[in-house]
Amino acid sequence: MVDEINKAGQEAMLVIGDVSKSADVREMIRSHRVSEPTFQAIYGRLGEKGMVELAATIGYYAMLACTLNTFDVYTATPPDDLKI
Repeated sequence: MVDEINKAGQEAMLVIGDVSKSADVREMIRSHRVSEPTFQAIYGRLGEKGMVELAATIGYYAMLACTLNTFDVYTATPPDDLKI
């Protein structure tokens, strides 16, 4: 999905479910919460277990990013598919 977003330059090229998921993830990361409509959409699509797994995965990657940034860890030559 990352490659698709990177290649397309916009979410319009993704399937509707992926666009909605990426919007949900952005809302979680930016506001550290989700609105009631977003909550209902995620819950309706993923169920309780899937929603917990999504939130935990986002939190895990955010924690990793914080740790790596704190110690200025980076890849000397990032792979082409990760360059921004």
